[in-house]
Amino acid sequence: MNVKKPCILLLVLVLPWLLPACGQVPFTEILIDKLAHGDDKAIADLDNDGTKDIILGGSTLSWYRNEKGTFVKYKVADPKVEFTTDMHTGDVDNDGDIDLIVADGKDENNVMWYENPLPEKSPADGGVWINHIIGTHGNWMHNAAVGDLNMDRNLDVISSGHGFTRLWLNRGKNNWQEINLSEFGGGAVDTYDMDGDGDWDILTTKGWVECPQDAIVQDWRFHPITGLGETVEAGDLDNNGKADILSADSAHVQGKLFWLYNSAGIHDPAWVKKEIDPVCGSHKLQIADFNRDGHADILFGLELKALGILYQDLERPGEFTKQIIAKTGGHNAIADDIDNDGDLDVVSCDYLNHPPLRLYINNSAGQKSAKTIPLTIHRWHYNPITIHAMRTFGLAFGEVTNDGRKDIISGSFVYENPGTNVNTSWKQYLIRKDLHAVIATDINGDNKDEIIAVEGNGSVFWCEGSKGEWKVNPVGKLPEASHPIGSQGHITGQILPGGKPEIVMTAGNGTYAFRIPDDPYDQWPMIHVTASTSDEDIDVADFNNDGWNDIAGTFGETHEVLWFQNPKGFEADWHKHKVGQVITKNYLDRVVAGDVNGDKKPDIIISEETQSGPASTIIFLQPDKPGEGEWIWRTLVNQYTTNSMDMADMDGDGDLDIITGEHRGEKRLTIWQNDGIGTFKSFIIDRGKENHDGAKIVDLDNDGDLDIAGIGYDSYSVIHVWWNDAIVK
Repeated sequence: MNVKKPCILLLVLVLPWLLPACGQVPFTEILIDKLAHGDDKAIADLDNDGTKDIILGGSTLSWYRNEKGTFVKYKVADPKVEFTTDMHTGDVDNDGDIDLIVADGKDENNVMWYENPLPEKSPADGGVWINHIIGTHGNWMHNAAVGDLNMDRNLDVISSGHGFTRLWLNRGKNNWQEINLSEFGGGAVDTYDMDGDGDWDILTTKGWVECPQDAIVQDWRFHPITGLGETVEAGDLDNNGKADILSADSAHVQGKLFWLYNSAGIHDPAWVKKEIDPVCGSHKLQIADFNRDGHADILFGLELKALGILYQDLERPGEFTKQIIAKTGGHNAIADDIDNDGDLDVVSCDYLNHPPLRLYINNSAGQKSAKTIPLTIHRWHYNPITIHAMRTFGLAFGEVTNDGRKDIISGSFVYENPGTNVNTSWKQYLIRKDLHAVIATDINGDNKDEIIAVEGNGSVFWCEGSKGEWKVNPVGKLPEASHPIGSQGHITGQILPGGKPEIVMTAGNGTYAFRIPDDPYDQWPMIHVTASTSDEDIDVADFNNDGWNDIAGTFGETHEVLWFQNPKGFEADWHKHKVGQVITKNYLDRVVAGDVNGDKKPDIIISEETQSGPASTIIFLQPDKPGEGEWIWRTLVNQYTTNSMDMADMDGDGDLDIITGEHRGEKRLTIWQNDGIGTFKSFIIDRGKENHDGAKIVDLDNDGDLDIAGIGYDSYSVIHVWWNDAIVK
């Protein structure tokens, strides 16, 4: 059933635009469906078109397709009893689309998931959602949570309520293994990394349950916490890197809201309980930054009475100012960026038999802010520039269409920058079929960029032209990489001082470099730099301060991090220096080099990829004597497989910040903001969008701040752009 439900009512809430003194922002109310009602709310991109949709479950399960601000209703399924009282979304079957996790009634087999008909057929084009049973909760499911608890690349589900808490481990192929955790609490539930070890733990109304290394064989260790109420939510409220807990005394009526923060260490916590609000009972809480000031705020909803936000005070962290968005209630209200403008919008509808369904559009993205030094890292909006990309390891940027703007080059295509950062698709031009463009640089001296591209067999080409007209010229042939679409290391670097940069690439049997001849139609000189790298990432920096750029890389077989000394000429077989050896079963993947601690010597940061378990991102600090001595290393973060990383001064304060992007798991895109001496504070820009050889930094709109572009391997058809709104022209 496809029932068109256009937005027929636009109401600007009668609220003053309260500017930064108290942090409040204006919302615009949109009536989505005047007859809709139900307990379950979610926001997700169900049709993979780059815009998020609204999902509502109750007497029926439906989704509202976001068609440029007009919402069209599509039915998913009818319940046997009622879809209640919570739902989640995620890619349950790892096929690149979003599925729905719900509960129906209180009888047997009431915990279930609905399989998205993509990729075979769009749910907006007659695709049928398939129901799969997860298990029996034991009563009504009151709350749910999801996360890859055992880090096996499968999304697990936790059902909780009415005295039961059950973990359903996703074993793949629709096999679920139940672990009964009811002795640790049976009310509200959340997932969060409570002990900072890189994996999810489970928060209940009695404390938190620590995920063991082997979630099936080993016992789950319980950490009791006194003073928790009926609703719990975990997050980092004060941005100090330690888990905090929000707890409401009541889920259904007015009650006190508390913040429990850890006043001691992560591994020996001492929880301090602080009252935030005396009448803020809420069935669901959400910790997020609603006014884009870099401080976490709190979304709450009191049934039939109030929907609001508690804004954290910039001058007094830990103190909050309340804004009531609506007095119609906000049972299970949820927030996400529905209009892709970089701020969080709110979907609200009270429980069964209490319509309507409303959307509250956050207008803080339109609020002008003065340029600051350092630049803010908290203001972004998202734009999928195409949904027709190809699977590739190449993502590059260059001015190739003669308009003065950097275009995106990826796979066999050029994507023309339209000169606007509003939501729009970029024109796609074919270079040549089966090419993988990896670098853009001025090769022939015409003051615009040409393209370096490879084929899976190791052939290398340079491509001249513009838009849809390209001439493909041979450069040379490298040994085939381990993957059929090529290697994952390709950069430009000034190996020889002065002149055009050299082209440095990994391949089978190590790392190679090409020199661009004066006449690019002549034979390109090539050297074999080393056989001691994998065909993964590399970077260029002067590690021994001799005025000649060296090369950093990794060797997967030995898990070594290495740098190779420039022989002060375009010669083969560079001398190898060992930086360190990572004791891990994971593969070493991304590499970036630069001075992160302010000692004027380039350091090396590497990330790991893994098929299961946590992956580390590790910083290696160069010793006091350049190029000699033992490198000191420390872990930046343990998270899901991190196949994307880049580094630049994102906030304009003169030091290098790090960008990481996860390939699987939560798929977080994170800025690690440097304090100038190599200590980093994280800010998550976005979740749920894959980056594989993506998360690359570039100023696409020429406004002076740095944007981020990304590609995926699993969900490869979308090219992502996150526009940085630190400077708004």
